[in-house]
Amino acid sequence: MPFLVHEAELLWVTGAVEPATTDAIAARLPLTRNSTYVRLRSLARQGRLTRNRPEFDRDGREFAESSRWSLTARGREQVAQADLPPAEETDFEGYFEGRTGRIDTGLFLDELAVQGEEHAAEAVSDETE
Repeated sequence: MPFLVHEAELLWVTGAVEPATTDAIAARLPLTRNSTYVRLRSLARQGRLTRNRPEFDRDGREFAESSRWSLTARGREQVAQADLPPAEETDFEGYFEGRTGRIDTGLFLDELAVQGEEHAAEAVSDETE
């Protein structure tokens, strides 16, 4: 069953390209830009990322094109504790191959049905022993 990108993996990718825009991070993940942005904001609220907003001149025009994300000490600690290969040696496209950007409820229902059948078979086996 395909699975989603974990928090530590999102932090891992961010750390590999930091300071990076949402677009630069999303380009390495099986997620849409919007989904990546929402997850990055959540990690920032948890204290795992910082967001450096664009700078503006006196006339209100941006110097920088968009926000840049960077890991905090807490985010680096989470990445260090995760069992992930060195980011600089990793082909992210290959690493995330087969991942999904969203939850397919049909897959979960199918998996629950299989687990239910396995559990029922185990219960019958236990009763006959």
